[in-house]
Amino acid sequence: MDMEIQKKIQKLQMIEERLNNYSAQKQQLQATIMEYESAKEALKNSEESYKIIGTIMVKQAPQEITKEVDEKLEEQRIRLTSFEKQEEKLREEASNIQKEISEGMKQETKEEKAEKIEQTNNSEEETEEKNKEENEEK
Repeated sequence: MDMEIQKKIQKLQMIEERLNNYSAQKQQLQATIMEYESAKEALKNSEESYKIIGTIMVKQAPQEITKEVDEKLEEQRIRLTSFEKQEEKLREEASNIQKEISEGMKQETKEEKAEKIEQTNNSEEETEEKNKEENEEK
């Protein structure tokens, strides 16, 4: 196999690894977003709320905590959008590399067939020449 194709295959494998990592991180972000949305929903119906700071729990107005949750929720959504964009770019790059690999392998196959045909033709020509020589000797 051509070295260039092997390098492209390695690059494709690295991209697939990165995509797997992005997928795992994306799932974590989605889970975090769901937690914040759940907390926000719980705060709507709450008259009292508490916030954990380090190892202590402090009473805080639900509106203040809701504001903080909204900020964190927005931050996580922005991160998720960023991951999705990066993931899409990687998928496009992977797709392009797959096409290049496929085309390179097709080209290699064509070249191999051409070489075999040439070898066969050369072999047939050599056989014909030998036969002529043998016939001339007789």
